[in-house]
Amino acid sequence: MKDDTKTKRSPEALDALLGAVEQSREQLDQAHADYMAALTECQRAYGQVMASFDTLLQGIDAARQADWSVYGQRLDQNSPDTPGHSSGTEKVGGAWREQLALVACARPGRAIEALEGAASILVTDDGFGVAPLLVGLLSAMGHRARLAGPQGIEAGVDGIIFLGGLRAPYTLDDAREVLDEALALGEAIGARLAKGAGFFVTVQDTGGGLGLAPFDPVCAPYGGILASSEAMATRFKQSTVRAIDLGADGLSTEAIAQAIVNELICGGEQSVIGLLGDGRRVALERAPAAGLPVKPGAPRAHAGVIVAALPQDEVMAEGLVALSRRLNARVLLLEQPGSSLAQLEEQLHEAGCAVQVAPLITRDFSELMDTLFEVRARWGPIGALVYGVGQRDSGSSSPVDELNALIALTINEPLGLIGVLYGEGEPIVERLVGFVARAERMRRELACEVRLVHIGASLRGAPREQRAGWIADELMGSADQVVEVYLGARSS
Repeated sequence: MKDDTKTKRSPEALDALLGAVEQSREQLDQAHADYMAALTECQRAYGQVMASFDTLLQGIDAARQADWSVYGQRLDQNSPDTPGHSSGTEKVGGAWREQLALVACARPGRAIEALEGAASILVTDDGFGVAPLLVGLLSAMGHRARLAGPQGIEAGVDGIIFLGGLRAPYTLDDAREVLDEALALGEAIGARLAKGAGFFVTVQDTGGGLGLAPFDPVCAPYGGILASSEAMATRFKQSTVRAIDLGADGLSTEAIAQAIVNELICGGEQSVIGLLGDGRRVALERAPAAGLPVKPGAPRAHAGVIVAALPQDEVMAEGLVALSRRLNARVLLLEQPGSSLAQLEEQLHEAGCAVQVAPLITRDFSELMDTLFEVRARWGPIGALVYGVGQRDSGSSSPVDELNALIALTINEPLGLIGVLYGEGEPIVERLVGFVARAERMRRELACEVRLVHIGASLRGAPREQRAGWIADELMGSADQVVEVYLGARSS
């Protein structure tokens, strides 16, 4: 007889086994319920995405059919809330004065011409998800758009839409890398543009005001993207090069993608456009304007000590002497590479100003730091920084690096004025220097004046005392905004 005692289970063991089976079944039922709930949520989310996509397409259709003429009016230039507002059309004491301002402008209602026939459009990554949405929208409209891959730009590309300027950099070096990337892409498609074909569009977020509205100070190098696009648009007039400054703060990725598409299909060929956060579409314009009111003494803060770094430029030197005389200031003169300021030093002494001269060396901060420490200990805090942009040797340090160094070394000083004087320089360098100065004002929470003064050729022919006074007036003028002006002299 077979002994099966080994296969028999006690009632307790059988109950335990049945309990484990029941528990497993309950767990399986719960897992299935969780799966169905997750599937339902995914379907709901997918429905929301598709609804948003439909909304974008409807917005595009509306943009195509809208009457944009109501946006053709100028911004109210008497409102202190308007970035870059000017104050009138008066002449200033024999000088002509044009102030850089933002003006509202309508979309012309036509697409970029090269967009329609483009066989291959590359859209670069922005890091926030705008790029795939933009590709989807363009593809839905029949355009052959795709995301740029890591291999770079291959031959045969008809158009590039660079979205790198929408990235939020952590450091200035991060922002410079974005600028370098934009410059490299512009060079890559340059041969195509030179033949009168293709297009290049850059998009960046520096507040939407093309430098005249508040932006993240870390994004100052993005000013070079605007300037390089302007230069390319001038160089390749037969092709399309556009730069869009989009104030993206608070906007969803869908809204950003829609704004870009609206510009591509309705914005025409205008090379540089700003889209402010409140929806206004703006461009830069040089408009005749009255001079700023000049208050007695220095603007906002004690300017008893001025740090000035100028090229060898007679008119800039005269302006600095006039400013220093009015403020009874002590001046630290920093000689830019290749310049000699011996004559300026003598003029300052004749004006009754104490002067110290030192070389402007940015590759080694220690020497310049020691000089500033010595000046601060002997004369007191530094209240003004005046920097001149002019022609220089190709091997010298860049004006952008020099101004950045001076700002870094005076970061704890009570600067009441950052003044930049422009002579003859590269437009991209001028734009970058301006963005650096504007960024420092925002970092200081608007606690210093910034004056950007372009010295026109006609100003150099004016009487010496007059032109020096006009420059000093600009540097001492009081306004609750950054002021960028172009100065010249009227012919008699």
